[in-house]
Amino acid sequence: MRFLFSLLLIVFIFFETTAQNSYLLLSNLRKSGKVYYEKGEVLRFKIQNDTIFLALEITEFDETVIIFDDISVNLDTIQIVDIRNKNGFGTGLSRAGGQVMFVGVGYLVIDWFNRRVVSKGKGGLDKKVTKTSAGIFTGGLLMSLIRPKYFKIGNGNKISIIENSIIVE
Repeated sequence: MRFLFSLLLIVFIFFETTAQNSYLLLSNLRKSGKVYYEKGEVLRFKIQNDTIFLALEITEFDETVIIFDDISVNLDTIQIVDIRNKNGFGTGLSRAGGQVMFVGVGYLVIDWFNRRVVSKGKGGLDKKVTKTSAGIFTGGLLMSLIRPKYFKIGNGNKISIIENSIIVE
């Protein structure tokens, strides 16, 4: 019994776990990423046949309707959702890009350290190593910048309201 209690405690402490009645789920049938919106979050979206984005705070969910402070919007009328500030699609590539940038800088620092301390030289930088390090860093930077900004509904992209679930991220 103690083991089970401590295992549950570890799960709830080290993972972002929330129990909630309902939340908005943006999912792609071809990719594994998912984006969740909970009550109280600001949803920036565009309605079909409209030219501007609306940014409203979610107050409640119904079966197929999102209820905001002033209005309620049916899920079928939402065309595009802004997901720039959410984790989900493309975050794995962005995270890997940060690690690749670290590798590029680390390669340059290790080469400098070997030339300066281990070889007891004057500590200059090799042009080939500098170019390689800059290439690795640039590749990592591009990987971290490539990330979708908008979630367009349709063509495998689905928006739905899920009720009575536990999310463990």
